[in-house]
Amino acid sequence: MHHARFHGIRSLNELEYILEGYDEDSEWPENSGVSYTKYFLSDAFDDGFRLTSLTFLIWNELIEKYNLAFKSFKPKSDQIEIPMNQIANLIERILKDMGNKSFDHLESNLNSQYISNILVQQNLTSQIWTTSTG
Repeated sequence: MHHARFHGIRSLNELEYILEGYDEDSEWPENSGVSYTKYFLSDAFDDGFRLTSLTFLIWNELIEKYNLAFKSFKPKSDQIEIPMNQIANLIERILKDMGNKSFDHLESNLNSQYISNILVQQNLTSQIWTTSTG
């Protein structure tokens, strides 16, 4: 039996692709034709909000945490790799926290400090360390 390594998220483009999935290619509840983003952030979604608009903000916070994890250690690869479960947990938290809030509320509250706090609470630095050095 051959084993293939499952990589985490390694680029801004990969992150954007995942966020686009929540915005457009997912469905909740099943057979509803409604995406996850539309379901949880309905009013803001109708006003034009998409998780993809957070791509740079989230990526920058992920990179900052990644660099903190390796400030005194060089990982096996120079390739950045963020565990997918951390991305999923972050998005789940955003959807739950911001559920049914207005576009303006999301725009003023979804900032780097908010994202950073979630990543710290998720213990992202340890997760990155374990994934990249294990």
